[in-house]
Amino acid sequence: MPIPLDRYKPWLTGTFIIAPGVGEKSEQQLWDAGFRHWDSVIDAKLPVSATKADAIKRAADQALEAYQIEDWAWFAARLGSKEMVRLLPWLWDKAMCIDIETNGGYDANDITIIGMHGAYDTHILVKGRDIERFPELFADVRLMVSFFGTGFDVPFLKRRFPSVDFEIPHVDVCNVMRRIGIKGGLKAIEHRFGIERSDEAAGLSGWDAVELWRLWVSRRDESALNRLIRYNREDIENLPALLQIAYPKLVAQTGAGWLHQIE
Repeated sequence: MPIPLDRYKPWLTGTFIIAPGVGEKSEQQLWDAGFRHWDSVIDAKLPVSATKADAIKRAADQALEAYQIEDWAWFAARLGSKEMVRLLPWLWDKAMCIDIETNGGYDANDITIIGMHGAYDTHILVKGRDIERFPELFADVRLMVSFFGTGFDVPFLKRRFPSVDFEIPHVDVCNVMRRIGIKGGLKAIEHRFGIERSDEAAGLSGWDAVELWRLWVSRRDESALNRLIRYNREDIENLPALLQIAYPKLVAQTGAGWLHQIE
């Protein structure tokens, strides 16, 4: 799933909100004063209070150490869910886009399909066939990408697979879109940006997915199952395209427009 975000890697190495008491306003002050890397603040006089400057320098020193050993969990714990997007360029090759379908129920066993789209492969796991492979395939994932997964997919998956560690960085594309002023469901947002679905999946909704599963279970309708799989596959395979569109807009909006000046 190609997504050229390497140019935005300095957003993380220029992050100062990892320091206690430092918010977006103080971070912007540092950027405006030319401090755009942890190295740059260690021995410098900073345009903030002495107390805040000490906190920034300690955090920058810790960040440099965590960066050297690729301790991404350290950053995730300090960034919080809102700013987890700053990790995306660093972890994209170990990221996984996740989307589930259900039979309309709310129990752990009501998951019917789990779609997993990574940098190198895609898996569509089907209940009754290979859905039990999810823990194995998820084991090496270092960052999860979803659309409203925080409110839907992850709670279901936690109930279905209680032994799996879901406490990894998670970028919810729905939240990313809201931050740049775009609301609505996944299909509406795709349409807004000119991302078209195949004839097989166009016009389908989550409730259609429930009905397709019922047709498969009740009639063993292979065409219904194939259409459901196609629908789920496009849910996950379109997420990188949306991020590719949204990421530059988010960077500019959140005061890190200086990243666009880096060649």
